Amino acid sequence: MSAEPSQPDRTNDGKHEEPDSELVQHANNALGVSHAISLLADTDRFNPRENFAPFNLQVSDDNRHWNDNGSLRAGDVVGLFAVVYRETRNNAAQLILDLIAELGDEDQAVLSPESELDLGELDGDIPVNCFPAVARMEIEAIAHIEGQPYALSALSVLGNFSGAMGKGVVIPSKPGMVTTPNLYILAEAETGDGKTVTDNWASSPVDNFQLEQHAKFKEIQPKLKAELSLIELEIKGLNARKLTTDAERNEYLDAMAKVEAAKSVLTKQIKPPCYKLGNATSAALADVMSCNDSTAMSHTDDARGIVAIILGRYENKGHVDDEFYIVSYSVVPHYRTDRISRGTTILDRPCLSILWLIQDDMYSQLWDKKALVKGGFLPRFLTCHTHTKATHLCRQIKQFPKDVAFNYESRIRELLTTYRMHGGEPYVVPITDEARDIFFDYSDRIADRRIAGEFSSVENRFAKRWAENAWRVGLVLHGAENGSQAHVVAVTAETARCAVALVSWFAVQQLEILRAQQGKETGSKEDAAQSLARKHGRINVRSLKKAGICADDAEAQQLLDKLVEEDLLEGYDYKGRGRGTRYYIVPQHGKR
Repeated sequence: MSAEPSQPDRTNDGKHEEPDSELVQHANNALGVSHAISLLADTDRFNPRENFAPFNLQVSDDNRHWNDNGSLRAGDVVGLFAVVYRETRNNAAQLILDLIAELGDEDQAVLSPESELDLGELDGDIPVNCFPAVARMEIEAIAHIEGQPYALSALSVLGNFSGAMGKGVVIPSKPGMVTTPNLYILAEAETGDGKTVTDNWASSPVDNFQLEQHAKFKEIQPKLKAELSLIELEIKGLNARKLTTDAERNEYLDAMAKVEAAKSVLTKQIKPPCYKLGNATSAALADVMSCNDSTAMSHTDDARGIVAIILGRYENKGHVDDEFYIVSYSVVPHYRTDRISRGTTILDRPCLSILWLIQDDMYSQLWDKKALVKGGFLPRFLTCHTHTKATHLCRQIKQFPKDVAFNYESRIRELLTTYRMHGGEPYVVPITDEARDIFFDYSDRIADRRIAGEFSSVENRFAKRWAENAWRVGLVLHGAENGSQAHVVAVTAETARCAVALVSWFAVQQLEILRAQQGKETGSKEDAAQSLARKHGRINVRSLKKAGICADDAEAQQLLDKLVEEDLLEGYDYKGRGRGTRYYIVPQHGKR
């Protein structure tokens, strides 16, 4: 891209540009600009810097003139396909598709939209152009000021939009079922690389809203306290009565039931509203949610304390404390907690949104805890390494773009007031048939890959959640784009495709983390098996299970076969009185 590209004319002889056709949509899905620029440069057909620009254009006036939205800078890498200058959208789309056809079957397979999880471009930074403009421009502005990858600001923005929607709006997913917009987001970021300041930019609208609600609450709090005092006096007066007849007892019971009910309501109302909180135990979190429509945002730029609690700081024998988080992700009809010190807490459809930024040491401890994977806690999360870095301060940007900040905060406030504070039955957003098919097709492709045995048993636990998270992300993107009208406007195919692309990006990150973890565990298991063989002279499948090195026969045999193949163990058959057993010993020439 040149530094100051001329703007393409999006009209044809004064006529309005024709609406997007299926051709444009197909081209848009088929080729990302990260491939487009390099591929077009290799063809020698065009000079990308002179003839192509990112397809990041918006309708700016009533005449449907297409203009750059102002968010692009020279050298920016964006995730949508490139268009030819001075061409209509349909003509540009046809040129892109013609180019793809010339690349051959091998390249076409790589670029196929049917294989989102394998796209090379998903291995880089988060595809920021999957976000609607109001979110994307906030993400880009934060990233440019802080000099960090888009992933860090994108996760904070995504988490704040999710938390702002609460459970006040849902999307019909499976027949007879709806899905909420609450996301669980977990990201690793190095200390000192800007995770706090980045999150402060993205979270300020929610923080400001909460402070305003606290200020309003302080104005009415004295009256609430006075009403509670009157109820206490009424209870005291009722208890002072002498009850001699059944009629007096029944009258007392009726009156006491009414004042106790009023006291229960006031006890919750007298606590300040809380939409977002940081480090807290699950019991404290449940108490806060019980006074706030059973909804909350658990949001912190340093989740060390929360992670320590989940890893078992307050549990006997170090058992993980993840039950409440699992329940609050799925939004079950009712949830009850009973504590000696806190009493009974009953939540109606508890709904929790999570954004936890954490340093690498605690992040690794989470993944080392197998119970958090097997129990379903970690598979619920969208998770990644943000790859933050040391960077120079930005000298070009004098202040945060006021229009970007204003639009972003206004949209967050719309969602908070329309959906987060909505206490009745949730709004149900409409969805187009095409968008629903995109979500269903994505789920089917994941199922096909699982059936084909592409994923390990651990990876399967995560793959099961990808399609569900795509629905959730789609609802959040829809809310970010449409604000208070989200329940009126139908979810589009474009939003569904963007949701699938984002979740696919997270899926790639998850698989990388899991496979790195698997490699680390395999190495430690290999060492443990060899040590066991040296200690006892010989080992077999049963030995590995008994020592807790392997979980079952299949895993034990696979490990032993690998060690034999690497010449670290050798096997021999021992035939006793019963069936023969194959034992494994450390060879004299083996690697120690």
